Amino acid sequence: MNKFPETNFEDIYDRKYLFSNTKWVEIIPKNQEKESLPSQRTETILYDHKLWIFGGGKTRTNVFDHFYTFDLRTHITTKIEPKPGFQYPEARWGHKKCVSNDRMYVFGGHGKNSYLNDLWEYNFEANEWKQIKGNGDIPPNRSDHTIVSYKNKEGKTTFFVYGGWDGDNNTFHKGGFYTFDPETKVWSKFYPSGYNSDSSPVSLHTCCVYGDSLYFYSGRSGGSRDLKKTFVYSIPENTWKKFEIYSWSENDTLYKNDPIYTELKQKKEHDLRIKLKEISHDNFSMYPNSSSSSSSESEFQFRPYSRKMRTNKKGLKPFRPSSRTVSTAVLFDNKMFVFGNFSEDDRNLYYLDLETHCWFQAQINQTHKELPNGRFGHDMIIYDNKIIVCFGIGSNFSGPFNSIYQIELEYPLVLDLKFFFYQFRNDIFDIQFNTWDNKTIRANKAFLSIRCKDVSLEQISSVFSSFSYKDVDDVLHYIYTGRYRQTRESKDEILKMAINLKLNHLENLCRCSSPIGINENRILQDMDQLYYTREKSFDFILDIDGKEILLHKFVLAARSELFRGMFLSVEDNSNRVQDYSGKSYESICALVEFLYRDEFTVNEKICFDLLGISEFFLLKGTKIEEICSRFIIFNNLITIENVLEIDEKARIYFLERLRNHTKKFILTNFEELKEQNPKIRKEHFL
Repeated sequence: MNKFPETNFEDIYDRKYLFSNTKWVEIIPKNQEKESLPSQRTETILYDHKLWIFGGGKTRTNVFDHFYTFDLRTHITTKIEPKPGFQYPEARWGHKKCVSNDRMYVFGGHGKNSYLNDLWEYNFEANEWKQIKGNGDIPPNRSDHTIVSYKNKEGKTTFFVYGGWDGDNNTFHKGGFYTFDPETKVWSKFYPSGYNSDSSPVSLHTCCVYGDSLYFYSGRSGGSRDLKKTFVYSIPENTWKKFEIYSWSENDTLYKNDPIYTELKQKKEHDLRIKLKEISHDNFSMYPNSSSSSSSESEFQFRPYSRKMRTNKKGLKPFRPSSRTVSTAVLFDNKMFVFGNFSEDDRNLYYLDLETHCWFQAQINQTHKELPNGRFGHDMIIYDNKIIVCFGIGSNFSGPFNSIYQIELEYPLVLDLKFFFYQFRNDIFDIQFNTWDNKTIRANKAFLSIRCKDVSLEQISSVFSSFSYKDVDDVLHYIYTGRYRQTRESKDEILKMAINLKLNHLENLCRCSSPIGINENRILQDMDQLYYTREKSFDFILDIDGKEILLHKFVLAARSELFRGMFLSVEDNSNRVQDYSGKSYESICALVEFLYRDEFTVNEKICFDLLGISEFFLLKGTKIEEICSRFIIFNNLITIENVLEIDEKARIYFLERLRNHTKKFILTNFEELKEQNPKIRKEHFL
């Protein structure tokens, strides 16, 4: 039977998977008219649930020294007056800010009469400004540069200042980087290896910190060209290089890391790895824990599965956003989101996956007019799981904007639960309810109990029996996905159920014509609680060398293709299985934490063992391996004794970051490795 007859997979897993059913929505201030918001600003800062907005202006000659906050919870704007007796920075535009240790730092910009190079510190709690008179190689006057705060593993904070434009002298700043130590107040200047200002962005660019690297995108080069390239500066190695963008058609192995391609492939091949015959043949042994394949024992053993990659010749084409300046970027997970351009009314949201090196355009289901206007000189903020775009000037100076928009992102864990809800809830369940129209609807007890924690299962059953199948299904959709499928004809019924089930967030969504600002979606927190209280409601046991791990089938099925196939194909509905992955108990515990929480604690004991675990259990993507790779690199765990083994794993599982590091280590220590391993050849690592 085809498992995918009615579901539009493009709504669940395609290139818009981070935005599947979300839309841009304008945030309207509650305490004043929209026209009284601060006008175009630069480098808005997020701190304590508020946007902190200093300076900016409509043009370079019409600049302000106003200071506002905008509360993202209450949507109230407040103007902050200078504290009497304290210094206050002059009006400016094109300045840049960063936050460190409960302080905001503002550097440079274009004042009313000249370009600036002053550094100011603002104390959020005390509402006090003070100018910092630094020492050392103080950067010259500039605007349209970047400043970021970076904290190393020892906890030391350093500010990095790069690029910019000095209009007073009509020059770009091509002279490398400046760093500032907020403890010693000392500026330093340095040049990274491999840096070429003629081909690199030097002004009007954007920058994000990811791990131990700074990623620079777009901007204007020292050769006065607008760019669409990305460059990466490695802080530990002091190297500057172009960030290569991969093509899906040129690098087919990237499909292995893609959480979408697997599901699209499943749709095309219908019941691939779900049918009993295919699952039993490819994924795990259907033989019980004995020498006889006909035994009635209920324990099963996993066997390694080799995922076969295919080249997708159609669709999924790679691209890059067009050349641009004065765009803005923010980092969410391992993706750099970009919005805006000076030279065109580009209303698209793009993102660069920093692990797969691929650009994508977010496919948002709105018309061109419904999207935020194309703009430059704006700000982007990540708040909760939302991207916020605020202020800015229209492309080619078509007009200043004082509007604020937001769009909600979706977490991989929530996406997996949504996928389970649509596809497998009716196959993998442990409770069912009768609705008033004499239909049966299925669910999972543990998840219902944790999401409707203030009512009992008996009360849930009583509530569901008074409403139609469609209305109950809408409520279950909210419980599993955190999203409200609003329809006029069923809104009152959904509201009644929300009240009876004490689902306060759903109740607010039903009552509110615009649900913006309601940040009470607790699905991730509830999954955390479910993880830590598994012993109260488990329905499955994983046996690892006599040690038991208590689990929930629906979580395993939602997140692991291997477990999902097993549960769908085992006729006796086994509730216990013996692990056959060869991984340690500690590693499997880390895997379980990841399945429930989308994060886990990695240490030296398990970081190597976890490499390849996503391949074995058929998880979407390789986030576990990427986390372990960064841990291995960050803690310098690669040695002469283990580098070849690690390099082989990095090659097999397509862990590019780790592979680059192992190859560099091998080439640096090749002669010593050659003595211990005479058969290795240098050209294999070039």
